[in-house]
Amino acid sequence: MGSSRREFLFNSAAVLALDVISRPVSAAQMADAQLEKLFDRLFEGVLEISPQLAVTLGRDSGSLSQSRMRLDDETPDGQARCLSC
Repeated sequence: MGSSRREFLFNSAAVLALDVISRPVSAAQMADAQLEKLFDRLFEGVLEISPQLAVTLGRDSGSLSQSRMRLDDETPDGQARCLSC
């Protein structure tokens, strides 16, 4: 037969690796990835409509860089304007 134990182990590992690589991603993993993408989109949407939260979390960069310009006006005049809206 002429093959050594080392060759046998190497070939066995290669076959196992190919089996793992060739398996399709399970439906549960795909669902998890889709759900994570959905949550990411929802969170980004919340940050877009809530500049105060974006700044608080330190996410006011990139597409949310204008968040500091849209902070809530906490002064009495600002609160009165907010209540009249």
